[in-house]
Amino acid sequence: MRGWLNYANVMVTLLGFVVLGGAAYAAFELPKNSVRSANIVNDQVRGVDVKESSLGHVPAAANGARRIDFQHASTDPEIGADTPGKHVLLHHHAVKLTASCFETGSDTAIEVTVTSSKPAYVNHHGVRQTPSTVDPRINGRLLSAGDSYSSIRNDTASAGSVNEDQVMVVRTPKSTLTATFHTEVNDSGTAVGPECVVEGTAVAATD
Repeated sequence: MRGWLNYANVMVTLLGFVVLGGAAYAAFELPKNSVRSANIVNDQVRGVDVKESSLGHVPAAANGARRIDFQHASTDPEIGADTPGKHVLLHHHAVKLTASCFETGSDTAIEVTVTSSKPAYVNHHGVRQTPSTVDPRINGRLLSAGDSYSSIRNDTASAGSVNEDQVMVVRTPKSTLTATFHTEVNDSGTAVGPECVVEGTAVAATD
């Protein structure tokens, strides 16, 4: 062994360790942009791991904002105040908003319904643009789990058309959903385009 230990042999051995160590490092070094969601254990990226100043606006989140865009002819069956509407406007956790557009007698009506799988409180404020005496709804109402309630109903009531600006707030034990939208209903005899329209935005905050 002593005869083998000379300067050249020692340097070659050290060089071998360096080369092999570098290869091992390279083998475990991840390429740029190669880490995906599937590679990360859920709930393991924490605030201390994020440089907050590097974060820009996240368009897909937009504070949970969701667009409401409903246009329909009055072809649905007539529903009551506690019957879910036929068409889903949006669904957030326990809360679902639906709408129906239908004929009632000689008039056209639209109802927007709240359904919640958890206990909830519904509150809304509306400004009616065309006077009508039809079916004023209670401003606030408690819902048991699984209940539905059409807090908004517009009916032409021989007025030709009715439109409202609405703000609806639905509170559950875990979240608050605020929907701001415009509803419009036109009599089928005078309507140009869809007879029922609901347009707006909903924002949800989860505890």
